[in-house]
Amino acid sequence: MREIYAKDLLDSPYIKRIGRYWYDDVNRTLWFNFSAAGFRVKFRGTKLVARFLATKSDDEKNRPYLSVFINDENNSQKTTIVELKEKKTALDFFNGKDEIHEITVLKRNESITSQVALYSLWCDGEFILNEDKEKRIRIEYYGNSVTAGNGTAAEEGEQVFMTKTEDACLSFAYLSAQLLNAEHSLICAGGFPVYKSPWVDWCKIKSIIPMVEMADFDENTTMENSHYWDNSAFVPDLVVFNLAANDSHYFDKIKDNLDYKNELNKFKDAYCELMNRIFLHYPKTKIIVTSGMIKIREDIEQILDEVSREYQNSYRFKFTSLSVGGYMPNEGHPNAKMHEYAAKELEEFIRQKGLV
Repeated sequence: MREIYAKDLLDSPYIKRIGRYWYDDVNRTLWFNFSAAGFRVKFRGTKLVARFLATKSDDEKNRPYLSVFINDENNSQKTTIVELKEKKTALDFFNGKDEIHEITVLKRNESITSQVALYSLWCDGEFILNEDKEKRIRIEYYGNSVTAGNGTAAEEGEQVFMTKTEDACLSFAYLSAQLLNAEHSLICAGGFPVYKSPWVDWCKIKSIIPMVEMADFDENTTMENSHYWDNSAFVPDLVVFNLAANDSHYFDKIKDNLDYKNELNKFKDAYCELMNRIFLHYPKTKIIVTSGMIKIREDIEQILDEVSREYQNSYRFKFTSLSVGGYMPNEGHPNAKMHEYAAKELEEFIRQKGLV
């Protein structure tokens, strides 16, 4: 086989699809819009060409970026970065020796900024079945802009968000999965809470909870027009929550309100709803409830403690990555060194608890 296109993008055993995705019958493309989602292909030949469809390609602030890893160099420091400046783009991902090559392509920025779809893959030789040599654990991460890697690619002094400053392949989630040799899936959106956030008024859906069953998400997604995700397609051994920072911002704003305590109880109820929904889809999984990469209110921390104690197969972990210090870009987001430290912390915790 020398070309993969149309429905084969969804069904072909020659493509390893990474993260969540959905097939577009109208454009005959495969969309992969969540952070660090994408695909991996193996081929014998000298050349590989991929054709893409992108949204907001003319918008310098929000246009999509890709990370390309060649021949299993899945090291975020060695990636080739591709900026998609055109709505339709054909890219030569490889042009070299006639031998076996493996290419991994991942989306750097979160779904709420811009979207990317794969039209086709062509090589001048033949595609090779893409099979893992060993069974790898699977980890699903739920989070906000921190998990999406907001600020990880920013220069010191940068405070205005642009997609060029966000790299999910430098986030603690992707890096911890790499350290554990795990398959990853990231479901995250900047500004999003479990219960309420002051930053999502412009979106139709205002909580991350419905995203558990979604293959895609942006500001115009509703329960009626959303693309359904079949949770049986990726059953994780572990689920990591890195949430509640935006909820904490909401509670900062209402701290003097008379119904503050009642709202706290509703936050706990919402977090339990998220836990329940995960265990409904993945009864055998284990959940790690995290915090600490950004400071949050102490009463929110206490609720996270309570929730994690109330569920079996639930674990509580607090990052200490803020101790790394240094400039925090894009209005206070963790820098790349903090993410690297956090990834190692999480890996160590998972191994110590015997979760892999």
